[in-house]
Amino acid sequence: MTKEQLEFYLNRKNVFGYNTEKNDKVVGWIKLSKLFPISGFFERFQDIADPKTVEEQMKIQREPYCVNIGQVTREAFDSDKYPGNDDYLLNVNYFFSNLDDVEKFIQDLGYDLSEIKWKVDFDFL
Repeated sequence: MTKEQLEFYLNRKNVFGYNTEKNDKVVGWIKLSKLFPISGFFERFQDIADPKTVEEQMKIQREPYCVNIGQVTREAFDSDKYPGNDDYLLNVNYFFSNLDDVEKFIQDLGYDLSEIKWKVDFDFL
């Protein structure tokens, strides 16, 4: 997939990623998504919103690309209940302003952005 295609689908709120581990003990993933500020927030709500919400929305506007690196035990992954914070072996988010920075980060982890998979093609929570 080209970066232009990826950008198109991320703008449609699709999720992409890779499995980093998938065995009988651990399920791990790298997940890429794009965040969007609350619609009309800066035009209508910025003056009345609390400062924390304004800063959160500004951060999303500055760095909309989110890379989540996660791992859970296979037992937690296969369970009927949604894992809690204690069930995660790893759950870290990184935020980026553009896909070029995401691509560099992904390459540093040993993955190729052109080989990223649709969310139905890898296991994650």
